Amino acid sequence: MQAVPLPVAWIRVPAPETADVWERALLPLREAGPAWATLSLDPIATRVQVVRGVAYLLAFVSAVRVANRRDGALFLEGALLASGFAIAVATWVHPALGANRVFGIYEPLRGVGARHVAPILNANNPDLSAFAANGSKLLMYQGWADPLVAPQNLIDYYLRVEAQQKGSSATQLTKTQEYFRLFMVPGMYHCAFGPGPNAFGNRFSGEVYAAPAPVEDPQHDALLALQQWVEQGIAPASLVATKYDNDVPQLGIVMQRPICPFPQVPKYSGSGSTNVAASFTCVTDPDTNNPMAAPEYLD
Repeated sequence: MQAVPLPVAWIRVPAPETADVWERALLPLREAGPAWATLSLDPIATRVQVVRGVAYLLAFVSAVRVANRRDGALFLEGALLASGFAIAVATWVHPALGANRVFGIYEPLRGVGARHVAPILNANNPDLSAFAANGSKLLMYQGWADPLVAPQNLIDYYLRVEAQQKGSSATQLTKTQEYFRLFMVPGMYHCAFGPGPNAFGNRFSGEVYAAPAPVEDPQHDALLALQQWVEQGIAPASLVATKYDNDVPQLGIVMQRPICPFPQVPKYSGSGSTNVAASFTCVTDPDTNNPMAAPEYLD
């Protein structure tokens, strides 16, 4: 019964939560939900489990009958063949039942396409004018040693945001940094950890839990820096990142370095310990001429 298509209005009687899911399924696509659905939120999986259950039941019944029939071996062979045939047929008709569809409605590879999923999944629109006009602030960071997401992609996006501003290159950067600052972190992996200083208030990034900053202030904690920027209008000129021994705070601090808003980078002043943040200053790197991505990869 869970896999039988029913009007959504009927489903609302025994399972109102399920009906809500079906009705809201396509809201992100700005389309109405299906008029007919199933009690199961994954009807394809339900059908497959039914077929598998029947196949296992046949095998069990066959094993019982074998003990009571002289031709039990022949019967068992036939039952096993029938079970295998049932599973094979289910596998073959699986796509026809909508296994390749989202909520049993769209086929992602053919029916959805960029028209539906791009507005939801592609977070690469460089026009942040509405965001800026609202007085909002964006502090973004990424590790230079990120093995999962290419760091250059984020830089390319930032340059595209800059290009949306009017004026010279210097003016574009100034206008962008009024509401959006990008911090590239040398030696940091995906969201945290790595050989470089990587603790600066970035404690929760998805399922990654990074070590806390040694000091809870806007200079050492990115979240507090963002809060200060929003509430007091003080933009972060730099942040201090900390490298703990084996990334464990209890083992002590190995080094600290500043991380700078792009296109600035930390540069050693020429004196003092290289493990101390005060020995570095943020300077604009004249060699930072990042190539823009090909247009066909920006949609």
